[in-house]
Amino acid sequence: MEDLKQLLLRCEVYLQQGDWDKLTETLNGIGQEHFKKLDLQTAQECLRIIEHLIAEGERARNKLAESLVNLKRFKEGYGI
Repeated sequence: MEDLKQLLLRCEVYLQQGDWDKLTETLNGIGQEHFKKLDLQTAQECLRIIEHLIAEGERARNKLAESLVNLKRFKEGYGI
């Protein structure tokens, strides 16, 4: 079984690539057994990775929302 830190780092790569299917699949595959053997240092590192993933996810969401608003303005401007 792959350790939690490696799974989270892989999630970061999927997030950067915009590979939402693999990202979701990997996150859904994380279970309680991944948390059982964590020591304090590894748990803190994993928490920092999770916080980073959340921040990057929010940036991606905001960028997508901005793109949708711009598309709507474009369509309205050209009567499409």
